Amino acid sequence: MIQLDIRTLFFISTLTMVFMAIAMVVLWRTIPHERACRPWALGAALVAAGFLLIWLRGLIPDFFSIVVANVVFVAGYGLAVVGVNAFTGRRGSVGWVAVATLAMFASSLYFTYGAENIGARVVVISALLGAMALWCAGRLVVGAPPGMRLTQGLTAAVFVLHGVPLLIRAGAVLADGTMEGLFAPSTLHAIVFVDVTLASLGLTFGFAAMTSRRLHLNLERLASHDPLTGLLNRHALEAAIAREMARSARHLYPLSVLVMDLDHFKRVNDTYGHDAGDAVLKAFARTAAEALRRDDVLGRQGGEEFMALLPGSNGAAARQVAERLRAAVAALSVPHDGRTIGVTVSIGVATAEDGGSWQAATRTADAALYEAKRSGRNRVVG
Repeated sequence: MIQLDIRTLFFISTLTMVFMAIAMVVLWRTIPHERACRPWALGAALVAAGFLLIWLRGLIPDFFSIVVANVVFVAGYGLAVVGVNAFTGRRGSVGWVAVATLAMFASSLYFTYGAENIGARVVVISALLGAMALWCAGRLVVGAPPGMRLTQGLTAAVFVLHGVPLLIRAGAVLADGTMEGLFAPSTLHAIVFVDVTLASLGLTFGFAAMTSRRLHLNLERLASHDPLTGLLNRHALEAAIAREMARSARHLYPLSVLVMDLDHFKRVNDTYGHDAGDAVLKAFARTAAEALRRDDVLGRQGGEEFMALLPGSNGAAARQVAERLRAAVAALSVPHDGRTIGVTVSIGVATAEDGGSWQAATRTADAALYEAKRSGRNRVVG
Protein backbone atom coordinates (compact mmCIF):
# COMPACT_ATOMS: atom_id res chain seq x y z
CA MET A 1 0.00 0.00 0.00
CA ILE A 2 1.32 3.48 -0.85
CA GLN A 3 2.25 5.35 2.35
CA LEU A 4 1.41 9.02 2.08
CA ASP A 5 3.67 11.54 3.78
CA ILE A 6 1.70 13.31 6.51
CA ARG A 7 3.69 16.56 6.28
CA THR A 8 3.03 16.69 2.55
CA LEU A 9 -0.68 16.14 3.18
CA PHE A 10 -0.62 19.03 5.66
CA PHE A 11 0.86 21.28 2.99
CA ILE A 12 -1.74 20.17 0.42
CA SER A 13 -4.50 20.82 2.96
CA THR A 14 -3.06 24.30 3.52
CA LEU A 15 -3.24 25.05 -0.20
CA THR A 16 -6.82 23.79 -0.57
CA MET A 17 -7.96 25.85 2.43
CA VAL A 18 -6.28 28.92 0.93
CA PHE A 19 -8.22 28.21 -2.28
CA MET A 20 -11.42 27.92 -0.24
CA ALA A 21 -10.71 31.20 1.58
CA ILE A 22 -10.11 33.02 -1.72
CA ALA A 23 -13.28 31.54 -3.22
CA MET A 24 -15.31 32.61 -0.20
CA VAL A 25 -13.88 36.14 -0.35
CA VAL A 26 -14.91 36.35 -4.01
CA LEU A 27 -18.38 35.09 -3.05
CA TRP A 28 -18.54 37.60 -0.21
CA ARG A 29 -17.61 40.50 -2.49
CA THR A 30 -19.94 39.31 -5.26
CA ILE A 31 -22.97 38.83 -3.00
CA PRO A 32 -22.32 41.27 -0.11
CA HIS A 33 -25.84 40.94 1.31
CA GLU A 34 -25.28 37.20 1.96
CA ARG A 35 -24.15 37.36 5.59
CA ALA A 36 -22.82 33.78 5.64
CA CYS A 37 -19.99 34.41 3.17
CA ARG A 38 -17.90 36.55 5.53
CA PRO A 39 -17.57 34.01 8.37
CA TRP A 40 -16.99 31.23 5.81
CA ALA A 41 -14.14 33.24 4.26
CA LEU A 42 -12.58 34.13 7.62
CA GLY A 43 -13.02 30.57 8.87
CA ALA A 44 -11.29 29.07 5.84
CA ALA A 45 -8.43 31.54 6.25
CA LEU A 46 -8.00 30.54 9.91
CA VAL A 47 -7.99 26.83 9.10
CA ALA A 48 -5.40 27.46 6.38
CA ALA A 49 -3.29 29.34 8.93
CA GLY A 50 -3.63 26.43 11.34
CA PHE A 51 -2.42 23.94 8.75
CA LEU A 52 0.51 26.19 7.89
CA LEU A 53 1.53 26.53 11.55
CA ILE A 54 1.43 22.76 12.02
CA TRP A 55 3.38 22.20 8.80
CA LEU A 56 6.09 24.49 10.23
CA ARG A 57 6.38 22.43 13.41
CA GLY A 58 10.02 22.11 14.36
CA LEU A 59 10.86 25.37 12.61
CA ILE A 60 8.81 27.64 14.90
CA PRO A 61 8.16 27.48 18.68
CA ASP A 62 5.75 24.75 19.84
CA PHE A 63 3.41 27.33 21.32
CA PHE A 64 2.59 28.53 17.80
CA SER A 65 2.71 25.18 15.99
CA ILE A 66 0.64 23.39 18.66
CA VAL A 67 -1.39 25.67 20.91
CA VAL A 68 -2.08 28.52 18.49
CA ALA A 69 -2.57 26.11 15.57
CA ASN A 70 -5.18 24.06 17.44
CA VAL A 71 -6.99 27.17 18.65
CA VAL A 72 -7.24 28.72 15.18
CA PHE A 73 -8.46 25.37 13.83
CA VAL A 74 -11.37 25.33 16.25
CA ALA A 75 -12.04 29.05 15.70
CA GLY A 76 -12.05 28.48 11.93
CA TYR A 77 -14.51 25.61 12.16
CA GLY A 78 -16.52 27.70 14.59
CA LEU A 79 -16.83 30.43 11.99
CA ALA A 80 -18.13 27.80 9.56
CA VAL A 81 -20.79 27.05 12.17
CA VAL A 82 -21.58 30.76 12.50
CA GLY A 83 -21.85 31.02 8.71
CA VAL A 84 -24.21 28.04 8.47
CA ASN A 85 -26.29 29.59 11.24
CA ALA A 86 -26.43 32.90 9.37
CA PHE A 87 -27.33 31.17 6.11
CA THR A 88 -30.19 29.22 7.68
CA GLY A 89 -31.47 32.26 9.59
CA ARG A 90 -30.64 30.98 13.06
CA ARG A 91 -28.73 32.53 15.93
CA GLY A 92 -27.09 31.42 19.14
CA SER A 93 -23.89 29.69 17.98
CA VAL A 94 -21.29 32.37 18.80
CA GLY A 95 -21.34 31.71 22.55
CA TRP A 96 -20.70 27.99 22.49
CA VAL A 97 -18.21 28.33 19.63
CA ALA A 98 -16.24 30.69 21.89
CA VAL A 99 -16.49 28.11 24.70
CA ALA A 100 -15.16 25.38 22.38
CA THR A 101 -12.26 27.62 21.33
CA LEU A 102 -11.35 28.38 24.95
CA ALA A 103 -11.58 24.67 25.82
CA MET A 104 -9.20 23.88 22.97
CA PHE A 105 -6.79 26.55 24.22
CA ALA A 106 -6.84 25.19 27.77
CA SER A 107 -6.46 21.55 26.74
CA SER A 108 -3.65 22.38 24.28
CA LEU A 109 -1.74 24.22 27.00
CA TYR A 110 -2.23 21.39 29.48
CA PHE A 111 -1.38 18.51 27.13
CA THR A 112 1.66 20.41 25.82
CA TYR A 113 3.21 21.97 28.92
CA GLY A 114 1.40 20.32 31.84
CA ALA A 115 1.10 16.62 31.04
CA GLU A 116 2.44 16.33 27.51
CA ASN A 117 0.24 13.94 25.52
CA ILE A 118 -0.04 14.28 21.76
CA GLY A 119 -2.75 11.61 21.63
CA ALA A 120 -4.95 13.57 24.03
CA ARG A 121 -4.58 16.71 21.91
CA VAL A 122 -5.55 14.75 18.81
CA VAL A 123 -8.60 13.28 20.55
CA VAL A 124 -9.83 16.69 21.75
CA ILE A 125 -9.41 18.56 18.48
CA SER A 126 -10.74 15.68 16.33
CA ALA A 127 -13.82 15.35 18.55
CA LEU A 128 -14.50 19.10 18.52
CA LEU A 129 -14.06 19.50 14.76
CA GLY A 130 -16.06 16.35 14.00
CA ALA A 131 -18.90 17.51 16.23
CA MET A 132 -18.93 20.93 14.57
CA ALA A 133 -19.03 19.37 11.10
CA LEU A 134 -21.97 17.13 12.00
CA TRP A 135 -23.73 20.05 13.67
CA CYS A 136 -23.44 22.04 10.42
CA ALA A 137 -24.86 19.08 8.49
CA GLY A 138 -27.85 18.91 10.79
CA ARG A 139 -28.50 22.65 10.53
CA LEU A 140 -28.48 22.51 6.74
CA VAL A 141 -30.83 19.53 6.50
CA VAL A 142 -33.40 20.33 9.21
CA GLY A 143 -35.95 22.85 8.00
CA ALA A 144 -34.35 23.42 4.58
CA PRO A 145 -36.73 25.38 2.29
CA PRO A 146 -38.14 23.34 -0.63
CA GLY A 147 -36.07 25.11 -3.27
CA MET A 148 -32.87 24.73 -1.24
CA ARG A 149 -33.09 21.08 -0.18
CA LEU A 150 -30.84 19.68 -2.89
CA THR A 151 -27.92 22.10 -2.53
CA GLN A 152 -28.13 22.21 1.26
CA GLY A 153 -28.45 18.42 1.40
CA LEU A 154 -25.36 17.89 -0.76
CA THR A 155 -23.35 20.34 1.34
CA ALA A 156 -24.58 18.59 4.47
CA ALA A 157 -23.37 15.28 3.01
CA VAL A 158 -19.88 16.76 2.62
CA PHE A 159 -19.96 17.84 6.27
CA VAL A 160 -20.98 14.31 7.29
CA LEU A 161 -18.26 12.69 5.19
CA HIS A 162 -15.80 15.06 6.85
CA GLY A 163 -17.08 14.86 10.41
CA VAL A 164 -17.38 11.07 10.68
CA PRO A 165 -13.67 10.31 9.90
CA LEU A 166 -12.65 12.94 12.45
CA LEU A 167 -14.76 11.26 15.13
CA ILE A 168 -13.42 7.84 14.10
CA ARG A 169 -9.90 9.24 14.42
CA ALA A 170 -10.68 10.54 17.91
CA GLY A 171 -12.12 7.18 18.95
CA ALA A 172 -9.23 5.19 17.49
CA VAL A 173 -6.56 7.29 19.20
CA LEU A 174 -8.50 7.22 22.45
CA ALA A 175 -8.83 3.43 22.29
CA ASP A 176 -5.17 2.94 21.42
CA GLY A 177 -3.99 5.17 24.23
CA THR A 178 -0.69 5.98 22.54
CA MET A 179 0.35 7.94 19.48
CA GLU A 180 3.69 8.60 17.85
CA GLY A 181 4.68 12.00 16.49
CA LEU A 182 2.12 13.88 14.44
CA PHE A 183 4.04 13.35 11.20
CA ALA A 184 4.70 9.64 11.84
CA PRO A 185 3.35 7.36 9.06
CA SER A 186 -0.26 6.40 9.77
CA THR A 187 -2.94 5.13 7.41
CA LEU A 188 -5.75 6.56 9.56
CA HIS A 189 -4.22 10.01 9.76
CA ALA A 190 -3.46 9.96 6.03
CA ILE A 191 -7.10 9.15 5.30
CA VAL A 192 -8.23 11.98 7.57
CA PHE A 193 -6.04 14.58 5.86
CA VAL A 194 -7.00 13.38 2.38
CA ASP A 195 -10.59 13.75 3.58
CA VAL A 196 -9.81 17.30 4.78
CA THR A 197 -8.52 18.20 1.33
CA LEU A 198 -11.54 16.73 -0.44
CA ALA A 199 -13.95 18.26 2.09
CA SER A 200 -12.50 21.74 1.63
CA LEU A 201 -13.06 21.46 -2.12
CA GLY A 202 -16.54 20.01 -1.62
CA LEU A 203 -17.56 22.73 0.84
CA THR A 204 -16.21 25.44 -1.45
CA PHE A 205 -18.50 24.28 -4.24
CA GLY A 206 -21.30 23.53 -1.77
CA PHE A 207 -21.30 27.02 -0.23
CA ALA A 208 -21.09 28.58 -3.70
CA ALA A 209 -23.98 26.42 -4.93
CA MET A 210 -26.14 27.29 -1.92
CA THR A 211 -25.62 31.05 -2.25
CA SER A 212 -26.09 30.93 -6.02
CA ARG A 213 -29.28 28.90 -5.68
CA ARG A 214 -30.74 31.25 -3.09
CA LEU A 215 -29.85 34.27 -5.20
CA HIS A 216 -31.62 32.63 -8.15
CA LEU A 217 -34.72 31.91 -6.05
CA ASN A 218 -34.77 35.48 -4.73
CA LEU A 219 -34.56 36.88 -8.25
CA GLU A 220 -37.38 34.58 -9.33
CA ARG A 221 -39.46 35.77 -6.40
CA LEU A 222 -38.78 39.42 -7.21
CA ALA A 223 -39.94 38.78 -10.76
CA SER A 224 -43.19 37.14 -9.68
CA HIS A 225 -44.13 38.78 -6.37
CA ASP A 226 -45.17 42.24 -5.29
CA PRO A 227 -42.28 43.64 -3.19
CA LEU A 228 -44.56 45.40 -0.69
CA THR A 229 -47.13 42.74 0.14
CA GLY A 230 -45.28 39.58 -0.90
CA LEU A 231 -48.29 38.49 -2.98
CA LEU A 232 -48.20 37.45 -6.62
CA ASN A 233 -47.84 40.44 -8.95
CA ARG A 234 -50.06 41.05 -11.97
CA HIS A 235 -47.84 39.10 -14.36
CA ALA A 236 -47.65 36.06 -12.08
CA LEU A 237 -51.37 36.31 -11.40
CA GLU A 238 -52.12 36.11 -15.11
CA ALA A 239 -49.94 33.02 -15.38
CA ALA A 240 -51.78 31.48 -12.42
CA ILE A 241 -55.13 32.24 -14.10
CA ALA A 242 -54.07 30.44 -17.27
CA ARG A 243 -52.81 27.46 -15.25
CA GLU A 244 -55.93 27.17 -13.11
CA MET A 245 -58.26 27.63 -16.09
CA ALA A 246 -56.51 24.76 -17.89
CA ARG A 247 -56.94 22.53 -14.82
CA SER A 248 -60.55 23.58 -14.46
CA ALA A 249 -61.30 22.68 -18.09
CA ARG A 250 -59.40 19.39 -17.81
CA HIS A 251 -61.04 18.20 -14.60
CA LEU A 252 -64.38 19.98 -15.07
CA TYR A 253 -64.46 21.66 -11.69
CA PRO A 254 -65.60 25.25 -11.04
CA LEU A 255 -63.15 28.11 -10.61
CA SER A 256 -64.30 31.19 -8.74
CA VAL A 257 -62.73 34.61 -8.61
CA LEU A 258 -62.83 37.34 -5.98
CA VAL A 259 -62.08 40.86 -7.16
CA MET A 260 -61.30 43.08 -4.16
CA ASP A 261 -60.77 46.78 -3.63
CA LEU A 262 -59.90 48.49 -0.34
CA ASP A 263 -62.49 51.11 0.58
CA HIS A 264 -61.46 54.79 0.75
CA PHE A 265 -57.81 53.91 0.36
CA LYS A 266 -56.95 57.31 -1.15
CA ARG A 267 -58.34 58.90 2.00
CA VAL A 268 -55.91 56.80 4.09
CA ASN A 269 -52.95 58.03 2.04
CA ASP A 270 -54.14 61.65 2.14
CA THR A 271 -54.87 61.61 5.87
CA TYR A 272 -52.06 59.51 7.31
CA GLY A 273 -49.42 59.44 4.55
CA HIS A 274 -48.12 56.81 2.18
CA ASP A 275 -46.28 54.91 4.92
CA ALA A 276 -49.63 54.32 6.57
CA GLY A 277 -51.07 53.24 3.23
CA ASP A 278 -48.26 50.72 2.84
CA ALA A 279 -48.95 49.39 6.34
CA VAL A 280 -52.64 48.97 5.47
CA LEU A 281 -51.82 47.12 2.25
CA LYS A 282 -49.47 44.74 4.05
CA ALA A 283 -51.98 44.12 6.83
CA PHE A 284 -54.72 43.41 4.29
CA ALA A 285 -52.50 41.01 2.33
CA ARG A 286 -51.60 39.09 5.49
CA THR A 287 -55.22 38.90 6.66
CA ALA A 288 -56.55 37.89 3.25
CA ALA A 289 -53.95 35.13 2.90
CA GLU A 290 -54.96 33.75 6.30
CA ALA A 291 -58.65 33.80 5.38
CA LEU A 292 -58.15 31.84 2.16
CA ARG A 293 -57.47 28.12 1.78
CA ARG A 294 -54.03 26.71 1.08
CA ASP A 295 -54.82 25.98 -2.59
CA ASP A 296 -56.35 29.40 -3.27
CA VAL A 297 -54.25 31.95 -5.19
CA LEU A 298 -54.00 35.56 -4.04
CA GLY A 299 -52.38 38.41 -5.95
CA ARG A 300 -52.16 42.18 -6.17
CA GLN A 301 -53.36 43.66 -9.44
CA GLY A 302 -52.09 47.12 -8.61
CA GLY A 303 -52.70 49.92 -6.12
CA GLU A 304 -55.39 48.81 -3.67
CA GLU A 305 -56.86 46.21 -6.05
CA PHE A 306 -56.45 42.49 -5.37
CA MET A 307 -57.69 39.23 -6.87
CA ALA A 308 -58.10 35.72 -5.49
CA LEU A 309 -58.64 32.49 -7.45
CA LEU A 310 -60.61 29.75 -5.70
CA PRO A 311 -60.14 26.42 -7.53
CA GLY A 312 -62.97 23.95 -6.97
CA SER A 313 -65.28 26.53 -5.38
CA ASN A 314 -68.75 27.10 -6.78
CA GLY A 315 -70.62 30.37 -6.33
CA ALA A 316 -72.01 29.57 -2.88
CA ALA A 317 -68.66 28.40 -1.49
CA ALA A 318 -66.88 31.41 -2.97
CA ARG A 319 -69.34 33.80 -1.33
CA GLN A 320 -68.74 32.13 2.03
CA VAL A 321 -64.99 32.56 1.64
CA ALA A 322 -65.44 36.18 0.51
CA GLU A 323 -67.65 36.96 3.50
CA ARG A 324 -65.13 35.40 5.89
CA LEU A 325 -62.38 37.48 4.32
CA ARG A 326 -64.45 40.67 4.44
CA ALA A 327 -65.25 40.19 8.14
CA ALA A 328 -61.60 39.50 8.99
CA VAL A 329 -60.51 42.68 7.22
CA ALA A 330 -63.26 44.75 8.88
CA ALA A 331 -61.95 43.61 12.28
CA LEU A 332 -58.45 44.92 11.48
CA SER A 333 -56.95 47.85 13.35
CA VAL A 334 -53.66 48.82 11.72
CA PRO A 335 -51.32 50.65 14.14
CA HIS A 336 -49.46 53.67 12.80
CA ASP A 337 -47.70 56.47 14.71
CA GLY A 338 -49.63 55.79 17.89
CA ARG A 339 -52.99 55.64 16.11
CA THR A 340 -55.01 52.84 14.61
CA ILE A 341 -56.47 52.79 11.12
CA GLY A 342 -59.62 50.88 10.28
CA VAL A 343 -59.83 48.94 7.01
CA THR A 344 -62.73 47.60 4.97
CA VAL A 345 -62.89 45.89 1.60
CA SER A 346 -65.50 45.50 -1.12
CA ILE A 347 -65.58 42.18 -2.96
CA GLY A 348 -67.09 41.06 -6.23
CA VAL A 349 -67.58 37.31 -6.76
CA ALA A 350 -68.06 35.28 -9.95
CA THR A 351 -67.59 31.67 -11.06
CA ALA A 352 -66.45 30.09 -14.31
CA GLU A 353 -68.30 26.77 -14.43
CA ASP A 354 -67.21 23.74 -16.50
CA GLY A 355 -64.28 25.47 -18.16
CA GLY A 356 -66.35 28.54 -19.01
CA SER A 357 -64.87 31.83 -20.17
CA TRP A 358 -62.53 33.43 -17.66
CA GLN A 359 -62.99 36.81 -19.30
CA ALA A 360 -66.74 36.55 -18.75
CA ALA A 361 -66.20 35.59 -15.11
CA THR A 362 -63.88 38.53 -14.42
CA ARG A 363 -66.26 40.94 -16.12
CA THR A 364 -69.05 39.63 -13.91
CA ALA A 365 -66.83 39.95 -10.79
CA ASP A 366 -65.83 43.51 -11.77
CA ALA A 367 -69.48 44.45 -12.19
CA ALA A 368 -70.27 42.88 -8.82
CA LEU A 369 -67.43 44.87 -7.21
CA TYR A 370 -68.79 48.07 -8.73
CA GLU A 371 -72.20 47.23 -7.27
CA ALA A 372 -70.63 46.60 -3.84
CA LYS A 373 -68.97 50.01 -3.99
CA ARG A 374 -72.11 51.75 -5.21
CA SER A 375 -74.31 50.21 -2.54
CA GLY A 376 -72.22 51.27 0.44
CA ARG A 377 -68.87 49.40 0.43
CA ASN A 378 -67.66 46.82 2.97
CA ARG A 379 -69.78 44.11 1.42
CA VAL A 380 -69.76 41.06 -0.84
CA VAL A 381 -71.76 41.01 -4.06
CA GLY A 382 -71.94 38.12 -6.50
